[in-house]
Amino acid sequence: MDGLKEMYILCPWWAKLLLGGLIVALSIKFLPLWDMMYLFLMIVLIPVMFLVSVGAITAGSYEAFVCALERAKEMKAELA
Repeated sequence: MDGLKEMYILCPWWAKLLLGGLIVALSIKFLPLWDMMYLFLMIVLIPVMFLVSVGAITAGSYEAFVCALERAKEMKAELA
């Protein structure tokens, strides 16, 4: 392990750049990264977005109900 570390340190900058690019290319080619991202989208993000939309609808309807109730109270106070 120590020999590999020394060999890496002694490599020129362009060899390190090439090695890093090769590792990235092989990772993209052989790891199912896009599949994992798609599963994350389907399992996590879509339910979270659904819950956020339900929360926004609920908050909006509650706010509208409270506003209408306050207007009704004001109208009742004006008539009385």
